[in-house]
Amino acid sequence: MLGRDFKRWAAHGVRNYGSDRWHFLRELVQNARDAGAAAIQVRAARQGEREVIACEDDGTGMSLDHARCYLFRLYASSKNGGERYAGEFGIGFWTVLHFGFERLRLESRTPREAWAVELDRELAAKAVPCALAHRGTRITLARPAACVGEQELRASVRAALTRYCRCLHPLDRPDRLLPVAVDGVPLEQELRLDSPLQLRFRDGPVEGAVGLAPRPRVDLYARGLPVWSGLTIDELSHSGAPGRYRVELARGLAPVFLLNGRGLRVDATRTAVIDDGRLARVRRAARRALERLVRRHVQQQFPRSWSGRLLDRGRDALASLARRRWWYLAAGAATLAAILVWLLLPRPRLAEPAPPASPAGRELTADPVDRRRPPASARAPAAPPALPTRYLGAQVDAPVDADFELRYRPPQALWLRALVAERYDRERGFVAADRPPPRDAPGFVCRRACVDVAFRTSAAGSVLLPLPEGYEVERGSVRFDGAPIARLQIGAAHERLALGPSGVGTVEYRIGPRPRPPRLGEAERRSLLELPADLGWPAELEAEVRRGRPLGVGERIELAARLTVGRLTFDSSESTAARFRGAAPGSCWLQTALAAAGGDCDVINGLNTLLLRALGVPARLAVGLVGRDGAASGALHAWTEYFDRGWRQVDLSRRVVAVSGPPERPAIAPPIMSPMAPPMAPPIAPSIARPTSPPTADTRATPESTSSSGQRETVVDKGRGRAAASKRRARPAALVAGVAVAALGLWLAIRRLRRNDRFDRHADDGAAQQILVEMLLNALAQPDAWRSARPIWSHPLLPLIGGGRMAVGRALRLARRHRLFAGRAGSPLTDLAVAAGNPILDLGQPLFAPAISSVCGVVDLGRFEPLRPLDPVRAVAPGSRELLAEVSALLRQSGAGEVALLPCDSSQARTFFDVDLRQLRLPGHGAWPRRYIAVACQSPYFLACVEQRATRPTLARFRLAHAALRSSLFFVERQEQLLRRAALQTLREASA
Repeated sequence: MLGRDFKRWAAHGVRNYGSDRWHFLRELVQNARDAGAAAIQVRAARQGEREVIACEDDGTGMSLDHARCYLFRLYASSKNGGERYAGEFGIGFWTVLHFGFERLRLESRTPREAWAVELDRELAAKAVPCALAHRGTRITLARPAACVGEQELRASVRAALTRYCRCLHPLDRPDRLLPVAVDGVPLEQELRLDSPLQLRFRDGPVEGAVGLAPRPRVDLYARGLPVWSGLTIDELSHSGAPGRYRVELARGLAPVFLLNGRGLRVDATRTAVIDDGRLARVRRAARRALERLVRRHVQQQFPRSWSGRLLDRGRDALASLARRRWWYLAAGAATLAAILVWLLLPRPRLAEPAPPASPAGRELTADPVDRRRPPASARAPAAPPALPTRYLGAQVDAPVDADFELRYRPPQALWLRALVAERYDRERGFVAADRPPPRDAPGFVCRRACVDVAFRTSAAGSVLLPLPEGYEVERGSVRFDGAPIARLQIGAAHERLALGPSGVGTVEYRIGPRPRPPRLGEAERRSLLELPADLGWPAELEAEVRRGRPLGVGERIELAARLTVGRLTFDSSESTAARFRGAAPGSCWLQTALAAAGGDCDVINGLNTLLLRALGVPARLAVGLVGRDGAASGALHAWTEYFDRGWRQVDLSRRVVAVSGPPERPAIAPPIMSPMAPPMAPPIAPSIARPTSPPTADTRATPESTSSSGQRETVVDKGRGRAAASKRRARPAALVAGVAVAALGLWLAIRRLRRNDRFDRHADDGAAQQILVEMLLNALAQPDAWRSARPIWSHPLLPLIGGGRMAVGRALRLARRHRLFAGRAGSPLTDLAVAAGNPILDLGQPLFAPAISSVCGVVDLGRFEPLRPLDPVRAVAPGSRELLAEVSALLRQSGAGEVALLPCDSSQARTFFDVDLRQLRLPGHGAWPRRYIAVACQSPYFLACVEQRATRPTLARFRLAHAALRSSLFFVERQEQLLRRAALQTLREASA
């Protein structure tokens, strides 16, 4: 398409770039930078009657096909969407038309090809040999001479490149400057201001410099190329600045910025920036840099203690969050509160199963089940016992010689149920329910959280397989001495039976959680709540059960446990066993247990199961083994299982309440679990560990007493396992470690930020303080330009009489309440106010006096000195004091209040002066009234009134009162009303 038509359309497209004839240099250098150049050389020379400019780079170069697709077309660019690239519109190269060339030579070399083309004035192209010896691109422009001499040409080229490309960065090295040379002279410069005080910074993709100058200015660069200039940072927002900088009101030194954003998006004219998140980041970085500049300068001039600096930082951070990001503050506070609650609230502890102490304090053995067997040294070797397949009722058993051992992995706490008793028999307690004959178990394959179980037994063709509630035996995993057992059945009482060979051997099988948690059918729920009508409850126990039925499930569980442990204690002695064996035939089991006031595990948990059913909670008695750390040993043990969104386990004989269930649906602990014991079965880990022996010693627990007011009686587990103790000790340590890590991270972030800042301060302290005052003057005149520089408002800068300093922000707040005063030491009123504890700004320091006087609303106490009331003994014109007293009385009678007219020795032309010192703390019996109207006793008007008083006193009083009401600002709102009243009062006196 090259030719005359192409030139016409290209000239039309580049009109938006402005009228600068040297703008094409920026586009050529920008294209070289986008091509990955490591250095750029620009040469300008005079060749006869022609001016020649050549731009050469060592970038990647471009192929001829690439040039045909993108360079020799309009609005076609291969750099669209790349944030690293400066060009993206496909038109900037043709700004070379502004140079008015008559010949353009384009040469490019890549690792695969080299080519060159020459264009004439009408953009007619012809191929020429490529003279470029290295990889890259060179563009040579020639035109008839337009500059006066070669020096003017070189100066113009250098000035244009300095204006446009002095701080350009390479494509992939944003931390360094791209070397640009004009005729061999380096051109690149760091972002730096000509300012007596400046801060050069780098904040992520934003870099720049902030300083001070008599006139504000903001220069914005995008990837090192200038795109915008203005007065204030707020003008960078397209939504409109909250306040304009008024140049006519400017005083002192204003902030100036030189900013470069690597990710900014600009329009096609390169003179406006797209207002998006990248530009907002530039604004925030500039404001933070100004704040750091001011903070460092004021801290160096007037250092504060570390506590003051910490307080300033905290106050500034909270103010910033509350003003702009209050939801961050709320979310942070909520997160911190949640962390503190998680760290400080008590956690459930894994307590070891422990027997209770008797009410009399008699110690029991460590394991109540161990009471049933003699010591290991007294037992003779025997064949391993087999688990029974029937449960005959809750009785106190005599010590037996059974020592059943079971191992499993991975180690964890498990309730391995073997039998279940669901039906309550009036004579025997809970027994197995009448069920259909055994049936074949369904197929099950464990996918996760599997547990491998093994034990030795004397099998007689049918082996009982203990497993936790919610778990199933994997079909095909059962082996007897290594031989597989294919047939697996579910017994009448939900037990799992493996039908295999007889004899002594080792049984191995695998269990895992069911795919879905169990759910109670309506028939099963009725059976688990079934009780005979003639239970034989004691009256007080029946009343407690009746009152507890409306309670919640957790409170009913707690009530049943409290009623059980209050009536039965663990006792497997021979006398208790004989009492149960000697019960008369047909006697009630409940009455026998309550009369014995004790029993072993199945008696205590049987009563608890009975109470749970009476309270409306589905429950049953389970018999099996309690495993810990991968092992379970001893005789069979009994506990209570109740259903509440899953099966839970309660063992009141050991004062243990635990939760067990499949990992798919962990059960929720009822209220009783916290006071009694923590969960027994944590989630099952998939790892395999070597089985370990269970501990031999248990902790003890005692029931607490209850008061008659109905407070809850809880069973407190006073034993603490080593794991729980270590967790409790580690919790404060973890909190301290977290705070230390956070503090270290904050310190490193601050150090990193400081390393990226280069602060250039003035060496002369006197000149540095003068700069600070100039900053204050400009901030007071143009507060919108200094809104982000919080230290200039919060750091104590303004000097006070008697020592100390006051922050400008506090001074402005006091001025809004008419409580900001200034003065000079040695003045009577000022010294009196300072002695009374008032903060008085010191106008006696000439350096800060202009800044103090610029605070809007400050009251100079020095102007009150000529208005001090004269002493009564001091001579004034005869009749002056009497006239002032009469006018004061007239004003009081008219409703003006306690405002007196007092004589003063003012030399001003005015007669009346308002003096209001109510906001100033002064001694109670000083020479200064709190509020009065000072009257210049030497003024002509006052002397004329005094002279008239001798002949017409009533008229003289009214004249002076009328003038005082008209001149004073104390009576602006009621001026006309007071004048009418004073006139009426004067007429009454005249009539009388």
